[in-house]
This record gives sequence, C-alpha cells and structure tokens, in this order.
Amino acid sequence: GLRDEDCAEACTDPQREGDDRVISTELTSDGRPRLTWMDDEYRVLWNGGVIRGTVLDRFGSPIGSDAPLLPSGPPGRYPALAWTGRELDVVWEDLRDTLWSEVYGARFDRSGEPLAAERRLTAKPAYSSGLRAAWTGLHVTERGPRHGGEVSPALGIVWADGRAGNYAVYFARLDAEGRKIGGDVPVTTPAPGRCGEDLVWTGSEYGLAWSDASSGNSEVYFLRLDETGSPIGSAQQ
Repeated sequence: GLRDEDCAEACTDPQREGDDRVISTELTSDGRPRLTWMDDEYRVLWNGGVIRGTVLDRFGSPIGSDAPLLPSGPPGRYPALAWTGRELDVVWEDLRDTLWSEVYGARFDRSGEPLAAERRLTAKPAYSSGLRAAWTGLHVTERGPRHGGEVSPALGIVWADGRAGNYAVYFARLDAEGRKIGGDVPVTTPAPGRCGEDLVWTGSEYGLAWSDASSGNSEVYFLRLDETGSPIGSAQQ
C-alpha cells in the first residue's frame, strides 16, 4: 500500500507511506494483478489458479479476505476490469471450450456477486490474450458517425489475437449489458512479437499503447482511437 496525499498536483518526489501489505492468502501462483478504483475503495483481481480478488480501503488495507471471483465456474485467467460507477465489468481469458484461450466477460456488483450470466466474446481458432479494458461513461463524441452527439457508455477492450497467423491487436466494445457492439476491429496488422497492449479512455477518445518486436527490437507504439475503435491519425513510435 503506497500513497502520498501531500502531492496535490504534480509530485516529483513521492514519499512512501505505510508498509507493503500481503493481500493474497492462498498457496497458489498469484500473478498479473489488475486494479480499479470504485469511488471510495479499490478492487484488485489476479490469476491464482482461478481468478481471485479482494477489496481494499482507500489506505490499501484489505476489507475481508480474498476469494475466487467465479467460485462455481471453470478456471479463467488474466482478467482486466473496469468500474462503471454502478458495477464491475470484467473480461478474461478462458480455456473451457477450446485448446486456445478465448475472451469471456461478465458483470458484477460492488461485492463481487454476478449480475448476469457470463458471455463468450471471441470465437476464433487462435489464442486471445493480454486483455485490457476502459469504460467510457456517457460522453459527447467529436468524431465518428454520431459527430457532436451524446453517446451511450461502453466498455472498450483490447487484446492480442493470433487469428491471422501472427498476432495483431484487436479492439471491441461492449454495451452496459455486456453485449458486443459490432465486431472485432483489428487495430494493427499481424506481425511477430506484437503484445503488451494497454488502453485508456480520455473522455472523448481512446489511447492505445503496445509493444512491437517485429523489427528485431522491442519498441513501444501509441495510437489514438475514436469511440468505435477507428484510428485517429497514425501510430507513433
């Protein structure tokens, strides 16, 4: 638990406050934690044989003990999550139906109780991995087919997908009920060594970053996307 409340603006010399805390208690190979802020507390999920998680207060202290997110379901792994202001949206990799990982998603309340059935979101004969998610909220678009109009909130997700032979970064949107809006959008061309993507929402568009080793060296690229996942300009190295 690290925080610094003295840095109200840009903090060039953050100070450590408090000690590290162990928040996972099971004897499993915990890894790839993901975190979101839920108005007044944190929700953290990680891979521990199954997807496990816990809630932390604003100081980083666990509220209760960690537990599986899907205690009765098959083992998912490597989740991404976003708080919508009312519920928790989670997507993850899952091997339940295939020999390769596909993307699944579900909605949960603040306490982690499911709000609806899980949905399979991809169905291609190739691995889908490295998920990231960003919630838009209700916003006004300045680009795209509904220029200047109010747009319903959506969950944007990105992942690395090998359906074309080599991996490419794909983008998709889910509505507030967890249903897909349109199809999967390839954001990059397929190439060896594309992975490590991340996604944020700025209030009017997405920012996407990923690593690319197709030239022999691993380089980081950045691209702006409109609300539908269409590129705004060209990727920047």
